[in-house]
This record gives sequence, C-alpha cells and structure tokens, in this order.
Amino acid sequence: MRFKHILFVYFLFSIFKVFAADTDTLLNQTYCIDDNHYTEFYYNRDDVSTTYQWQSDDGSGFTNLQNNSNFSGVTTNTLGISFIDASYDGLLIRCIVTIATVSDTSNSATLYVREPFYKEEVDSMCLGGVYYWHNDTILTEGTYYDSLQTIGGCDSIYKLDLSHINNYKYDTNLVCEGDSIYLQNAWQTQEGTYTDTIIYPNTCDTILITQLYVEYKNQFEYKYICDGDSAFLGGAWQTDPGLYFDNYVSANGCDITLRTRLLLKSTSDSTITKSICEGETYYFNGQNYSESGTYYHTEPGTNGCDSVVTLNLTVIELPDIKPTATPASIKDGETSQLFIEDQGSIMWYSTDTTMSCTDCNNPIVSPTETTTYYVTMQIGFCELTDSVVVKYIEPEFDVDIPEGFSPNKDGVNDVFTIKYLEKFPYNEIKILNRWGHKVFEAKPYVNNWRGVNLFGISIGEDLPEGTYFYILQLHDDKNQVFKGYIYIKR
Repeated sequence: MRFKHILFVYFLFSIFKVFAADTDTLLNQTYCIDDNHYTEFYYNRDDVSTTYQWQSDDGSGFTNLQNNSNFSGVTTNTLGISFIDASYDGLLIRCIVTIATVSDTSNSATLYVREPFYKEEVDSMCLGGVYYWHNDTILTEGTYYDSLQTIGGCDSIYKLDLSHINNYKYDTNLVCEGDSIYLQNAWQTQEGTYTDTIIYPNTCDTILITQLYVEYKNQFEYKYICDGDSAFLGGAWQTDPGLYFDNYVSANGCDITLRTRLLLKSTSDSTITKSICEGETYYFNGQNYSESGTYYHTEPGTNGCDSVVTLNLTVIELPDIKPTATPASIKDGETSQLFIEDQGSIMWYSTDTTMSCTDCNNPIVSPTETTTYYVTMQIGFCELTDSVVVKYIEPEFDVDIPEGFSPNKDGVNDVFTIKYLEKFPYNEIKILNRWGHKVFEAKPYVNNWRGVNLFGISIGEDLPEGTYFYILQLHDDKNQVFKGYIYIKR
C-alpha cells in the first residue's frame, strides 16, 4: 500500500515538472483588417498526452470556445479565428492544457484589431510642370497610390488624383483680304489656326489658340427665287435669271464686290391616286378621309416654292360576309357545317384541328369544346375578317377506372389510365399495397403511373405483380369518391 502511494506521488511530481519546465508564452496579436480576415494564436506543451481547450473573454468572463464558422482548432495547440472585424478588438484569449488529470492555464493574450489608415488627396499641376508627392516626381496627370506602415503594423494608404490645369484659351479673329494680324510671332494673312504661349509669373502659362478667318474682296453666290417672286440685285428688283453685280462695305469694314447668279426654281405640282377599302381612312393634309372624292392641298415644295398636291381617292365598297354554323351547338361526336357566301378567296383559322378544309366555303367541324372559327375573305386588295362560334355541349359522365394494367414496357397498357379524369383537374389518388402501405400518391393524377413505388425503402423500384387498393377523390361538385382494386400484371 505504501509503495502505491510512492508511485502516485512520483507520477504527480513528473507532471508538475513538465508544467514547470515548459515556458511557452501566449503572445498578443495585432490584426490589420484586410481581405484575408483570418489569424491564429499558438500555444504548445511538448508532451504527447497534452490536451488543449481554448477560451475567450469578451468582458463577461472566460468561456470555452466551440468549433464553428468563427473559431477552429479549439482543442489543438493552434487556434484559428476567421471573419475578423472591429468587434473582435480587445478580445482576451487563453488556453487550458491538461496532462493526464492535471490542468494548467496559459497567460491571457489580447487580440487588437486595427483599421488601415486611408487618405485621399485631389490636386492639380501645370501642363508640362513637375509635381512632388511622397518623395516622388510626377510629370503627368493621373491617379497615384503610396502605402506606409504605421506604428501599429497596419498599412497607411494614400491616394492622389492629379489633374492638369486647363490653361487653354480659344479666340477667333477676322481680317480683310490684304490685311494682316500678328499671331504666332509673325504677321499672318492666311486663314488657319495659330497658337501662342502667354507666360504669367508665379502661375501656369496660358496657351492661346486663335482661329483666323479672311473676308475676300471678290465673292460669288447663287440665288434662287420662285417663279413670280423677285430679288434686289444690281440696284433694282430682279425677276429674270442672270448675272448681277453689287459693291458694298461688309459689317467687318471690308470692301466687297459680289457677283450673284439669279436662278428660277420651278414648282412641283403632283397628283396622288389612292384606293382604300370600305371602313379604312386615308390621311391627307392633316385629315383622315373615308369617302371617295378629289381633295387639294398647297404645301411648300422641297425647293421652297409652293406646290399643289391633288388627291383622287376611291373607296371600295365591301359586302357583308357574316359566316354561320349549322347547327350552332353540338354534342360529343356530332358535326357542324360552317358557311360563308363565295365572293372571294377564303381562309379559315381556328385551334380546332377537325376542320375538313381551311380554304373552302363550307368546312365541316367536330370540336370537343366551344370553339371560335375565324374567316378572312380577300376581295381585290381588301381583306375582310369575321368569326362564328360553335358551342360544345359538355356530356355528363363519370370516370372509367380499369381493373388492371401491365407496365412491362411493351408499349401496350403500360400506364394506369383513368378515362375522363382530365375533366376533374382537382382530383387526388392514393394507392396502397395489400398490407395497407402507401405506394403511390398524386394530386392531381395525370395518368402517368407506371407501377413504380414512391414510398418506403424501395423508392423508384417496380412494384411486384399483384392486387393493389386505390382511393380516388374527384373533388367535384358532387364530391365523388371511388374505391376499388387494381391488378398489376408483369
């Protein structure tokens, strides 16, 4: 008994010796917020039997951490922290290590979270000048960046948007032919663009761009007048075409000799002949016309002279093409004959595919629902459209449920098909095996079951040959419910 006590004391002494010998220290961390959003704390005891449990304290005391989207490795020597933001600033971290049955607590470390410093500057510089920024020499406009590391270890980011000062000025000038103006360090007599630099002390130079125009002495122009009008040329009102001379001083003070060639513009009268169908209108001179007749309109021509436009309008009268159906109402399996008088080419249109013909006057139809038939008749270039309705009288019937089907994939009777079920769109069906277990259910059922199990452990497998029980609820106005047996033949 005393020997066992000695061994136990020796064992405890060995554990305490391990704790005392290991001097690992948990270190504070400063995290700079960036796109990584992840950091780690490390604490290690060099013993194979050591277990770890990380804890945190946000001000309300230390609690054990659990592995989740924010913390990982909570029972290892490395604690990972993810999705770090400013809320983590000042978080206390420590680790509980256990060797055998003896535990020890590390020192507490603090996680400091710091935002990077960001500064944006906007400035301008003279075109062709030099700009000094953060020990850099900049010659052109643009966006520049620089980064410095702060005392806390986080980068400080600087941004400079630098633009050129708009030191351009624009001017226009005019001289008479033979005169000159001093531009671009010389006397200029020709039209063109000239550039001069104006130097100002202690500011940016200004670049002056001058567009120079010359007003010439001898000028020539064409002048057009309408027949019957006149123009003042050669000192008088002129009505005849010819060449005329005028001498005058322009608004710019230049002596001008103007030669004018006078020309006559002809009028452009026109006639429009138009035919429209009865019921249509024709837009002319700001009005809609629907009756045959002759109409006039005077309007400026393309050359500025008035022109007379004459409209000869003809309205084509159209017959009444009212189509009929005999009989107008039919039951299932019956037919009706459509009729329209033969006065032009015919074309029938409908969603019904039972029409005996689409380009005849008297097609026979046998619709299974109330259907509208549209007809168009082409008379000359006029097209008439009308329609007639054949009413379908719905039969009164119940569903027809078969006693069985054979889903053996031979293409014959492979699907459990209930006739007339489509007339009851809110139906619901359940099919049970002989033990009362549900094998199929649908709401609504659309005649698509091939004897496949949809419940239990054999979902998707073919059901064995045998008898099954069905419950069919139509959910109609009679609230009909059908129950019975269906046999699957493989």
